[in-house]
Amino acid sequence: MELINLLKDIGVFTIASFFIQRIIINASNKRLDEHRQQLEFATKGYQLTLDADLEKFKSELRLQASKQTSLHDKRLTIIDQVYVKLVDLDSAMQEMTRPAHLVYEDAEKEKLERVKKAQDAFSSFNNYFLYHQLYFDKATATLLDTVRKEYYSANFDYFEPDRLRNFTGGRPSPDGLEDAIDRSHNAGNRVRNEIPNILEKLEDEFRTLLGVN
Repeated sequence: MELINLLKDIGVFTIASFFIQRIIINASNKRLDEHRQQLEFATKGYQLTLDADLEKFKSELRLQASKQTSLHDKRLTIIDQVYVKLVDLDSAMQEMTRPAHLVYEDAEKEKLERVKKAQDAFSSFNNYFLYHQLYFDKATATLLDTVRKEYYSANFDYFEPDRLRNFTGGRPSPDGLEDAIDRSHNAGNRVRNEIPNILEKLEDEFRTLLGVN
């Protein structure tokens, strides 16, 4: 009887142990499934966040690239216009300040035409540069401003004899007139010999900006 009872106890214990193990295994599997589901949910959420951030970054890059392209295109247009106006201005100033001019019909009328052409060219370049100088880096803007001031100064000095005659009622002193003529000649020399050096530096800067060096 004792043996039978012992076997019964062992059988009951074995069955109980089996069910307990199954319960533990099931519980573990359930927790594992829950953790896996939570991990998958968190991973998907993180992936969605990453995808959204990536799309936002791509969009910002495209916008920045578009802005840079637009800015570059506008700078190319501005450089082209500035250069054209500089060439026109230099040509007009060279012509106006030449020591001698051929007379075709009316010397005074032709002189006034040269003066007007130079004044108009300076005004065109001056206004365009002042409105667009922010599109240039500081070094290039400084060169452009320097050449602008040099042309203005040369233009002002070139007419010193005329101002002196007007101021003195046509009776300037010999020394005063000589000094005024020297200033006028020096203005022409600056236009022919000094300003071209600045223009050459500007051309190098423009080539760099255009990427054609």
